[in-house]
Amino acid sequence: MMTHHYKRPEKYYVTPGETVVVKCGASECMMSMGLTNKFMPVTILDNGYGQMRDPQVGHDYSMPTPLSWISCFYEDTDGRYGTEVYEIGVGHTVTHASGRFYVYVDGKKLYGVQSPRFEEMREAAREMHGRDIPSAEVRFLENSRCLPISWSRSVVVPLDTEVRGHVTRTYRDTWVDLPTHFNLFAGRHHLQEGLRVTQDSNEPQVWTFYSTGEAYGAVQCREEIHDGDVLVIEREKVVGIAETWPFALTEAFGELHTLKPDFRTYKDGAYAASIPVAEREAARIGVPLTRLDAVATERFAPDFDLRGSRYTVESMERLLPELPAVHLTAEYVTRVVESALLRIPLPPVIVSVDTDRHTYVVRSGGAYLSALREFCRGGSEYRLTGGEFELPDGFPDATFAELPGWGKTRIREANVRWFQVRPVPDALVESLARRMCGWPGEVA
Repeated sequence: MMTHHYKRPEKYYVTPGETVVVKCGASECMMSMGLTNKFMPVTILDNGYGQMRDPQVGHDYSMPTPLSWISCFYEDTDGRYGTEVYEIGVGHTVTHASGRFYVYVDGKKLYGVQSPRFEEMREAAREMHGRDIPSAEVRFLENSRCLPISWSRSVVVPLDTEVRGHVTRTYRDTWVDLPTHFNLFAGRHHLQEGLRVTQDSNEPQVWTFYSTGEAYGAVQCREEIHDGDVLVIEREKVVGIAETWPFALTEAFGELHTLKPDFRTYKDGAYAASIPVAEREAARIGVPLTRLDAVATERFAPDFDLRGSRYTVESMERLLPELPAVHLTAEYVTRVVESALLRIPLPPVIVSVDTDRHTYVVRSGGAYLSALREFCRGGSEYRLTGGEFELPDGFPDATFAELPGWGKTRIREANVRWFQVRPVPDALVESLARRMCGWPGEVA
């Protein structure tokens, strides 16, 4: 069966800065590269050139090339246009969820600000307009049909788009019409969703949702949902806990995460008050909390499938746009930056792939990456002070912005050992990290 590819109108006028998917032509350049009749993402540049991107990893593919060499591009009085443009608004990211609405600012996606409901994201964008952020807009994202799953395509949804609805006794479904998407489903609003009234106002609040996907999006976007609140998705038989990475306590978990440690002692018992509320809600819908108590294991199966490669600190920011929250001290940041400047090997980073959300999850090594990232962002909070090495003049007590050019380059281009491991217990990840740093165990 032939794969269906979304085809733009016969003429599509391109603008510098946008990325489109084209079918490469039969020019001598494309034939020599073996790309004839293949789909390639191309970022439109000025002066009639385009930058092809690697379909697998998103990096630049070869040097900038005249558009007419890549595919069927022409120019008339209205501008440059292509007749083999198959998708527009494409981007490479492993963190998008297909079929959802996102908020963009200055053409960049805000991570975590997403929902299956257009009206929620429209409200978020309008609130940003009120805070003098006029570039905030809503886009609908879905997986590219021509490229690997790590590529998405987006279309802007005007904030004044008419929303049609159908209301029943339990929910309200909504739709919108776009030039590229007629009758696009814009989210279901469950009329029973929201705060369940509890007798004790000090109890964690209970939120009910139609699906785990809606629960996940609400936790990320709605400020009234706090860490430790209980999530109930009766239709999927899921009871979970709201957190940065919301997780399920039931056997079924849907689009929520699962917790490895014992929840009763997780974060020194910070969510102990959530346990009786979760148990009560689980009993109400008739499901056991099978993930409440973790089962300790002392031995691991040797099937963790460890795969390694190397990246620079700068490229890691694209691969890992979000890092676990950690508390950083000035002394720790200084020691990490010293290592990068002196080319002392940095500890390994261990990640797993969240296949549901097409994103990497840092399992080990996130602290020093956060230190480098915060230092490079140029805040005056972090300065090189109190280190163990004598650095050249101009380095002590300097921020990133005050470093000479070669120092900035050395930090950005510091090599990081990247290891990808399949989803395994946290205790196994800790053991792997210790072994990679040369500590297999105590010496007899």
